[in-house]
Amino acid sequence: MAGLAEPTIADLIAAGDRAGLRDYVFDRVRPTFIHARAPWSAANGIPSDSRMARDYHQLYESPRPGPSNGDGVRGDVVPDAERLAALRQYARTTVAPLDRANKSGQWPRRHCGDTLRPGQTAVGLT
Repeated sequence: MAGLAEPTIADLIAAGDRAGLRDYVFDRVRPTFIHARAPWSAANGIPSDSRMARDYHQLYESPRPGPSNGDGVRGDVVPDAERLAALRQYARTTVAPLDRANKSGQWPRRHCGDTLRPGQTAVGLT
């Protein structure tokens, strides 16, 4: 969402085309998950776009003040109410404690080296 790894999103942000960014995300990319946190959510307006409520199930809503922040999953990929309940339970037990532990609201930056690989950085309660 910050456009750091997706060229079209980076171009739309650079052009100041926030409406185009939202259209691209919701109509073209259609990500399975949307993870929205400040300051990006306030700048891009994705969490407050009506397509978020229409097309995504909310899994987690951050209690932090300010613009809406949280996590959603695209509704058409959730097979049933049981799976949605399981995803929401995971968010309550895993995401919420991490969010509460981050008192500043800003995760520290980490160095990923020349090649980014899954598991290279870790965000935790320590």
